Amino acid sequence: MKKIAWIWKIKGVEGGDPLKIAAKAKLFGFSDVYLKVADGGYRYNITDGVDKCPATVAALKAVGIKVWGWHYVYGYPQYEIAAARVRIDSLKLDGYIIDAEVEYKDKPSEAQALTSILRSSYPNLPLAIASYRFPTYHPEFPWKQFLTNCTINMPQVYWQGAHNAGDQLERSFNEFQALYAKFGVNPVYEPVASVYSEHGWTVGAADVEDFIDRAEKLKLPAVSFYCWDDAITQGFSDQWKVVEDYGAPVVVVPPPVVVPPVDERVKQASDILTDVVSDIGKLNSLVLQALSLLKK
Repeated sequence: MKKIAWIWKIKGVEGGDPLKIAAKAKLFGFSDVYLKVADGGYRYNITDGVDKCPATVAALKAVGIKVWGWHYVYGYPQYEIAAARVRIDSLKLDGYIIDAEVEYKDKPSEAQALTSILRSSYPNLPLAIASYRFPTYHPEFPWKQFLTNCTINMPQVYWQGAHNAGDQLERSFNEFQALYAKFGVNPVYEPVASVYSEHGWTVGAADVEDFIDRAEKLKLPAVSFYCWDDAITQGFSDQWKVVEDYGAPVVVVPPPVVVPPVDERVKQASDILTDVVSDIGKLNSLVLQALSLLKK
């Protein structure tokens, strides 16, 4: 099962240093990183006038990690499509994620325009929808349009206010299976886990373990974790360590080479061998002298 990290604000991870971000992502075995690249009709992760995305994408790709862009949308497809095209084309992204939530409720035509145009413009690019965990809670959301035109479904299974991550994940999975059957679609189900704190609630390390265990039980192809920068800035080292450790490459450190001390016996043996070698040399010299005399 692939393990994937979300990044909301680049500056919140390793001080925004692209090389350090890439090194850490490689060390902990992330197959992909989902990076916020756009918000509405605008580019995102611009710090002090500098676009932090190109260098970060390049550094991650250089160590073999795939980079997807994620884009929060507000229900204005004309502007959002334009922003998406700029980011997909300039950053050479490996996939694109539409984060559509309340702003797209009761907007099926806008959802159809956004997803169908992106799908036809980039037929070979994985396109994902990241939205609510339980579709039965949000019947006014245009699920059919998003699930029909997106190849991957990434529900935000945020168990905020509770500590039953595994149960919520399984419920989300089952609800979407029913919705897939209703619409005659089958996008890949790849859930997002919450690793953050909000309104007095804090995710627990056991919650994250429970989520991973249930995802494995459901035989899911990938899980992702939101988000790397929040986990660091909010001080969730124990919770994020569960994410880092899961499936991370095992680094085998060879034992140190121990050179035994040279004791007196070893020294004496060495001296004897040195004398023997010297004596053999003297003997060879005498033999050669004797041979020389016999030839005269």
